Formats: sequence, structure tokens, C-alpha cells
Amino acid sequence: MIVAEIGSGGWPRALEAVRRAGFEGETILVGSAALQPAAEGLRARFVPAEPGASAQRQRAQGLAASRAELAASVSEDYIVDAAWLAAARSAEADVTCGPVTPPAGAGWAARAAWMWEYAHLPAAEAAGPIAAREAAWIPAGNVVYRRAALPLDELAAAASEIEAHGALAARGLRFVRDPRLRAGYRPPSPAAFLRDRKRWSAEWARRAGRSRPIAVAAALALPLVLPARQARWWLPRPGWRLRFAAALPAFLAFSVAQALGELSVALGPRRP
Repeated sequence: MIVAEIGSGGWPRALEAVRRAGFEGETILVGSAALQPAAEGLRARFVPAEPGASAQRQRAQGLAASRAELAASVSEDYIVDAAWLAAARSAEADVTCGPVTPPAGAGWAARAAWMWEYAHLPAAEAAGPIAAREAAWIPAGNVVYRRAALPLDELAAAASEIEAHGALAARGLRFVRDPRLRAGYRPPSPAAFLRDRKRWSAEWARRAGRSRPIAVAAALALPLVLPARQARWWLPRPGWRLRFAAALPAFLAFSVAQALGELSVALGPRRP
């Protein structure tokens, strides 16, 4: 059972990957009503997303619509194979996640995007139980859930996958990392990635609800804070200093995009 994430552009790629891996079960796609014809053309079950639903809300809708014991959430930006499918089918924990790696032959922009998104993850070979404090940060697009263990109403109410997985860990659900559940990250174009960074940052700022002065100050600090955080993650790793230096211009661009996203909320009209 596969639940593909939101996004019309990535659906064909996501389905091609899982079907090439040998998956023949039910596929659920969640999105706006305008995308239903595309889902039908892809031989997938369509679940209309609620207006304005976040990515996490849409994942929860897909999980609620599933009839399978195990449900895998697959990002439209990930590449999976037969080994991934075998690992997904044999998952035994309440929540099983796998590593996300850059695809073979990834260019400079794609590798920089991967470094930006997944610097916080342990090595791809890491395996075993995941501590509750780490569970919130697992990649939400490469997860297998045991549906009977899920409080679907809580998942739907969560503002993000970070909040959702943190709540599941707080409930005592068992999280496990399986290195066989490996997905390759295939990011969108550089322009699309920058737009995603800006949009994500704006959504985060709306949830934070900080006062205007604090929100503006926080946004202006991002071009310094975010690259520094990447440096803290990557520079101690053997062999990564030159790659970090090569990616630094991209990191600065990503930071500016996120700063603009937060500023758009901080300087925009205030909600009553």
C-alpha cells in the first residue's frame, strides 16, 4: 500500500518509481479536485484534499482512506527500488523510516539541496530504534506506518510532519530506522526549490505567531544563522569540508529565500 504525497508534477514520477520496483497494490493520491483526472489516468485512487490543507493534513487523509495494514508515505521527490519495496513490506515497527541519499550523478544544485534538507540525518547505514527526541525529524516522505497504531485524528490536526511524529513518539509508538528502506532524493529545479523554501518558511512563520519586531529580526538573521547551522552539521564530518564550501553559495540563496518567506508574513497584514 503506497500513499503518494501531494503535488501534480511529481505524481507520475512517484508512481513510476514504486511500480517499477514491483508494487501492484492500491495507490492513493491526495490533491485538489482539479487533479482528479490525472489521478484516474495513473490508475490510482483519488482522495480530494481539503481546501488549504497542509502536506501533513493531506498525508493524514491518505492514511485514513487506506484499507491496508501497512501504509507507506512516498515523496514525489524520492526514487525507490525493489530493495526498498521489500523492506517496506517487511516493516514491523509502528513507524519505520529509511535514509534519504542524493541520486547517482546528482549535480551541484541537487547535491546542495540534499545537504540542506538532510544534514540532520545520521549516516545512511544507521539502523535500529529511534529515540523519541529524534523521531520528529525523520523524513516524512520515506516512512512506513502500521495503521492500527496511528491516532489518525491527531495526525490530521498536526501542523507539520515534525509535530505529527513528535506526538506519535510522545504516545510511545515504536520508531525504527531501516537502512534497506533507502530512497534517493531527486529535488525539483533550483527555482522551484527556492519557491518551496520561501513557502515553507512563510507557513512556519504563520504558525509561530511572533510579534512583528521579533519576527522581522528573526527573518533578517536567517542568512547568517542557517548557513552556520549547516556548517555545524557538515564541517565535523570527514571529507565534507570542500563539499560544504562548494555548496555555500546555494546555502546562502536558500537562506535568503526562507528569510523572504518569513518577512512576507512579518510585514504583511496581521491577523485579528
